[in-house]
Amino acid sequence: MTNLLKANIYKLLKSKAFYILFGLNLLFVLLTIIVMKLSVSSGMGMNLSDNAFIETMILMNIGCNFLSVLAIVLFLGNEYKNGAIRNKIIIGKNRTELYLANAITGIIIGSVIFLSGMLEIIVLGLIFFGMGSLSIGNLFLYLLEGLLFSIVFSSLYSFIAIISNRANRAILFGIIVYFSLEILVSILSGLSLINNTFEKVINIIYKIIPDGQVSLMLNTDKMTTFLYVLFATTSLIYTALFTFLGLKIFKKMDIK
Repeated sequence: MTNLLKANIYKLLKSKAFYILFGLNLLFVLLTIIVMKLSVSSGMGMNLSDNAFIETMILMNIGCNFLSVLAIVLFLGNEYKNGAIRNKIIIGKNRTELYLANAITGIIIGSVIFLSGMLEIIVLGLIFFGMGSLSIGNLFLYLLEGLLFSIVFSSLYSFIAIISNRANRAILFGIIVYFSLEILVSILSGLSLINNTFEKVINIIYKIIPDGQVSLMLNTDKMTTFLYVLFATTSLIYTALFTFLGLKIFKKMDIK
C-alpha cells in the first residue's frame, strides 16, 4: 500500500486542479478575514472583540469544506477517467490496499486544505483581531476538532468518489451530497425555531451529525468538555464506518 500511496501523492503534487483549489482556499480565508474586519471597523457587524478569532476560524472551516470536496472528487474521480484503477486491478493490486491508499489520499487532500487555511487564519487573525478571550488550550481544541471534521468529510467524499466508478459520477454525486447536507442543516435550523419540542429533537440530531456539530461549535458559549469528546468520538466512528462500507462495496465492484 505504501507504493500506491506514494504514487498518489506524486500525482497529486503534479495536479494543477489541486493547486488551483488550494489557492482558492487561501483566497477565501483572506477575504473572510478582510470582510469581518471591515464589518467590525465600520460598526455594521457584531461585536467581535472577544470571539472574533474563534468565529473567523469556524467560518473558514465551513467555507473551505466545499473546496475539499471538489479537490477530492476531481483527483480520485480522475483515477477512473484515465483508467488507473482498472489497470492497477488488472496487474494484481490488492483491492483493499487500493481503496485504503485512495481514501488516505483523500484525507491528505482535505487535511492539507484545512490546515493551510488554519495557518493563514492564525497568523492574519492575530494581526487583525488578537487572541481576545481565546486561550491556547481552546485554540488547540478547535484545531483538533476542525481537523477531525475535515477527516470525516474527506472520508465521506473519498467513499463517494471511489464507489462512483466514473469520473463524472464522482463529481456529480459529491456536489449533490455536499449541498444536500447543507440544505438539511438549514431546514433543521429553521424547524428548531418553531417550538421547543422541535428544538430539543434537532439539538440531539445536531450533536450526532458532522454538519450539525460544526453549526453547534459556532455557539461557543454552549460548548462543553462533553461535547468536545462527543464530537471527536463520533468523528472517528464516522470515518471508520465510511471506510468499512467503502471497502465492502469496492471489493465487489465491476471496474470498467
